[in-house]
Order: sequence, then structure tokens, then C-alpha cells
Amino acid sequence: MLDPWALSYKARKKHFYYNLFEKPTLEQASAIQVLASSEAEQVKSLGFQNSIVVPNGIHQEQFETLPEPELFYQKFPGTWNKSLILFLGRIDPKKGLDLLAPAFAKTHNKFPQTHLIVAVPDSIYFLPTVKDYFKQAVFFDSFTFSGLIIGSLKYDSLVTIPSF
Repeated sequence: MLDPWALSYKARKKHFYYNLFEKPTLEQASAIQVLASSEAEQVKSLGFQNSIVVPNGIHQEQFETLPEPELFYQKFPGTWNKSLILFLGRIDPKKGLDLLAPAFAKTHNKFPQTHLIVAVPDSIYFLPTVKDYFKQAVFFDSFTFSGLIIGSLKYDSLVTIPSF
């Protein structure tokens, strides 16, 4: 919530909450944990000098043996024999899906065998807007909104990603 985009989105409500609750709490913190150096810079621009960068980690052992992609293809048969591009994240105006749609359209025009999987949860009910971005930009059958994928299905999806 401390990056400029997040603070400007629904700014009035956030400004009130930030000044009343968050800022006084953060001023008492010894340090603020962030995921990347860019976030550290954003925190610094708000006047907080002590941040610690701790990136998200992965458990390497989860990737030592990857499954066969059959489960993924069974669940999403329209992706068989396609070059898949996988977007993992969440549906949110901040994530740039409005930019991804036309960018993928250009990719799909150049490489018609590509298929975009948008594997994200929609916790803020922004999915109809995002679907409109893609319907306007690309062929309807060249993308799939799968919803959240987890567990073995998520690992199966990673196995399906080809190298170009």
C-alpha cells in the first residue's frame, strides 16, 4: 500500500486511513520489510529511511521433479498443442492487464499458436473489466481465464510452458 499508485487509487479514503493509522505505526517501526529495491525507494520517498529487502522465495525442492502436464491439458483442453504464456498474479487495476491485452494481441498476431492463460483470483470483482480488455484486443479463443490455480495443477501449468 505504500507505493504511489496504491496511495493514489481511492486516494481520499487511503489518505485518511494512512495518516490516522498507518503512518503513526510505521514511524514507530525499527524497519519496514519490502520485497524489492524499488519498494525500498518508494518507502524512502515517504520519509521512512529504514527498510529491509527480503524477496519472495521459492522452495527449490518443489521444482526438482515436475509432473507431466496431462492434468493441466485435461482441465484446459483448448490449450493443447499451443505455446502457452502464463500470467500468475491477481486481478487488480495495478497489475497492468489493460496493457497485457494489446501486448498479447501483437504477440498472437506474430505467433498464432500462442495462448494466454490468466491464472488469477478476482477478489475485487474486476474480472468483467479485464475480460473486456481481452475481448477488444485478441481473438476470443486465444486466451483463458482459469481462476486461481494451486497445487499440482499450478506445477503442471509450469511444465506446459515451452521455450521459444
